[in-house]
Amino acid sequence: MLILLEAKEFRNRLNAQIRDLEETNSSLKSRLGNLQKILEVAQREKDDLLTDLDQMRADFASERETWRESLDTEPKNISNNNSVSKEMESLASENSMLMGRLKEALRRYEESQKECDSIIAAKKCLEQQLSSCTQDWRKKCLQLEQELAEAKTECGRREMSICNWEERLLQINQWADEEKSSKEKQSACTLNLLSELKRLKEMNNGDGDMEVDVGSIMQKSQIHPYSVLDTNESAPLDWRQKKSNKINKMERCHLQMALNNELRAREEAENRLQDCELEMERLKK
Repeated sequence: MLILLEAKEFRNRLNAQIRDLEETNSSLKSRLGNLQKILEVAQREKDDLLTDLDQMRADFASERETWRESLDTEPKNISNNNSVSKEMESLASENSMLMGRLKEALRRYEESQKECDSIIAAKKCLEQQLSSCTQDWRKKCLQLEQELAEAKTECGRREMSICNWEERLLQINQWADEEKSSKEKQSACTLNLLSELKRLKEMNNGDGDMEVDVGSIMQKSQIHPYSVLDTNESAPLDWRQKKSNKINKMERCHLQMALNNELRAREEAENRLQDCELEMERLKK
């Protein structure tokens, strides 16, 4: 029973750990999904900014080339050059702004990438813990299966022992019944013999020449000569019978106690077997 209690406590702790790990895993998956979406948005922004930057650089290079060409032309184009210069300053300012936005997008992208890497590492650690808990659960299931097999073997052995004890007790009861019947027959024959002897003694007192054929009487009564006792020896015979009956009762009592012990042991083994089976069913669920 102590092993079953330990198994229940271990199962409860393992289930709690698995629930916590599953909740953490679900939270990490949700965060990872959100980060992946953020990374996708940041990547699109980065690509758009790079495209705009390339376009602005191309425009700026084109405007600068135009401005240089205009410088080589006549001085009357000075006003045009001034407007081109202002436009180039505007493009430079916009270029600087786009570069700032690009740097900010890159910084956010790197932070999201680092957080994504940390979440992936935490997820791997969580999967390792879950795998370890699963292995412990399988080992415990294997141990309980072995204990269940041992309990079944022990229960079968005790059932065989109980069958042997029951058979032996039945034989002893049959022997006791036969012994009792034999003693009852012997007692009846002894009483008949004693009454016959008494009658012959009374007849002997009336006729001195008459002899008693004790052997023929004993043969008729089918009693061994040494078992024939007179009236004065009936008490020792009763004492021997009582002693024999007492010994038989004591032996039967001891056998009955041993049988009861075996029955209790079998019940305990069956209860333990049922507990093991219930525990196995709970663990498999």
